[in-house]
Parts: sequence; C-alpha cells; structure tokens
Amino acid sequence: MAENDAGEIIHALQRFTSGFKGIRSKIESMNDDELIELYDRAKEISNVSWLIRCIILGTAHRRAVKGDRTVVELAETFGIGRRMAELDIQVYNTFIRENQDFEPLLPAAFYQLAARHPNPEEAIGMALEMKAEKPKYTSSEFGRLLKGNMGKERAQPGFYILVPSNVKLDALMQEANLDETGTSELHGRTRIYSIGGNLYADIS
Repeated sequence: MAENDAGEIIHALQRFTSGFKGIRSKIESMNDDELIELYDRAKEISNVSWLIRCIILGTAHRRAVKGDRTVVELAETFGIGRRMAELDIQVYNTFIRENQDFEPLLPAAFYQLAARHPNPEEAIGMALEMKAEKPKYTSSEFGRLLKGNMGKERAQPGFYILVPSNVKLDALMQEANLDETGTSELHGRTRIYSIGGNLYADIS
C-alpha cells in the first residue's frame, strides 16, 4: 500500500472518531426508537473495528518470519491475548483472505466459533439461517449447536404424524421397510397440532 493510501485511511478514521466529542448529551436526549437505532449502528461500527483488527493481524502473520514477535506485539497493542490474536488470524485465513468482498453479516463471535469448526463455511451458513429465523439468536446458542448438533440434518418441510414413545422403533422401521442406517436426527421449526386424537408436527 502506498504511503498516501495509508494516510487517507487513517485520516478517514480520524474524521470519523473526532465527531464523537460532546455526543453524550445528544444521546441522552434521544427517544427510545432512536436509541435502539443508534445501538444497532454502534454494533456495526464494532464489527468494522474487529474486521480491521483481523485484517491487520492476518496480514502481519502472513509476512512474519519464524521467531518474529510482530503478531505478539500487535496483540499487546490491541489489548488482547495471543490466543485471541491467533483466533482472529484463523478467521482472516478462513473467511477474509480469499474473499475481497467479505462483509461480516454476523457479530465477531459467530465467525470465531465457526473458524474452529471442521466445516466453517457450513457452520456460518447455519448461523445465518438461525439468525434469519430468530433475530435474537446468540453466539452462545450457536456454540452449543456446533458442539452437539452439527451432525443433525434440517428436516424436510411437511406435515408429520407423531408416534407415541412406547411404540417400538424397530417395529415401525420393519413396517416401513427401513434399516437403522436410514435414520438421522433432524431439526427445524416445528408446530404441534392435535387432530382427532392424534398428534401432528408441521415442520417448516
């Protein structure tokens, strides 16, 4: 990057941050809807800050030679530990480095969790689906999903009859001419209905 390019980026950030002087009184005079909108924008700014940190650490790591303390020193500058710096580097290498159009569609924690998963792109895809279905879906829930439920398949949408738990599964499988390898755990948005004494699940 040319020196004037670096100066342009730094100047833009300085202009961006300098406008916050005396902002507290303006925030305190906002109505509730304005406060919520401001908070949403602040979260976006936080994501941009994290993204810049990932790119800086990832780029420094790519250039570093063995024994170079550049990454460690940058981590100290950012006020984060080496482990967090390594995680940001992993996110950079997994999602950002080869994608010039990368934009964080989720908070940083989702990408940090997904980067450690064997199928990171699949994991992020699932997180985006879950966020679309449940806007308040948290990274903690996503972490639990990755630890225990990543092997589950999304159920095909449809209307299913529910079978009481005292009915033998093997008998049902024999009746349907299935073997055990034909079964899998499923997940999806489910609504339960009682019709004529039977229970049904509507999966969407």
